[in-house]
Amino acid sequence: MKNHLESANKYYSHYVISEVFHNFQQGFLLTDGIFEVAGEEECFWFLKIMTDAQDHLNCYDSQTWTLKRIAYKKFRIEATDCDGNLIFEQDKLQCNFFFDDLVVCMKDNLIMLPSEYLSATRSQLKITANPYYLRFQLMNTEMSKRIG
Repeated sequence: MKNHLESANKYYSHYVISEVFHNFQQGFLLTDGIFEVAGEEECFWFLKIMTDAQDHLNCYDSQTWTLKRIAYKKFRIEATDCDGNLIFEQDKLQCNFFFDDLVVCMKDNLIMLPSEYLSATRSQLKITANPYYLRFQLMNTEMSKRIG
């Protein structure tokens, strides 16, 4: 059962590895977990803020983004690099997000939940973040459906 006082990450922690990657804006890919969170919790706007900010943050290949409640319907967004340095912040964002917080990882152009990130190996992240590999993978999946 959902509890608004807990983290969205705790509620969606059953997502540990993604079998399907969803295209998002500007060439970014979403894992199954973050795609489910964004759809169920109606927070694609948060992912849009993340991807729109990349024009100014393009030198950071690994980022952690946090959406955190600071008052009833007011939230703060923070992003840090792999060393924990603050690279983005936005205060007093008004929204109807159900949970108290959500943490999202971004590696290159792949956006995922921390539970998905921790279970993936470094080589898997590099492969899945490659859009050419994704197209090849999807084409092979479609071919196997036709053959099978």
